[in-house]
Amino acid sequence: MVSLANNCDDIFPDMKKIVEDEGMPILEKYPERGKLIIKFNISFPSYLPKNSKNLLKKGFQMAKVGGGANQHEIINKLVLADKILRVDPDERLPPI
Repeated sequence: MVSLANNCDDIFPDMKKIVEDEGMPILEKYPERGKLIIKFNISFPSYLPKNSKNLLKKGFQMAKVGGGANQHEIINKLVLADKILRVDPDERLPPI
């Protein structure tokens, strides 16, 4: 698994990220690996509901209080929790 979290690059629409030695194996030079090329296809919403804006504000405030460490993880957890709460009960998966 390749982690981009440690790299601290800003990600923007149509950005390409090249990660050395994480691509497909090179047959002529096995076990060497090629470059892994990741293209980010990002779509930004044209509108955010007020509750979504408040959720993002809360995430950034919590990350700031925590010293900014793992900021992306805090925001991702808040957004995921919000999505889970908004799923129609009839469409939820049964508990495992």
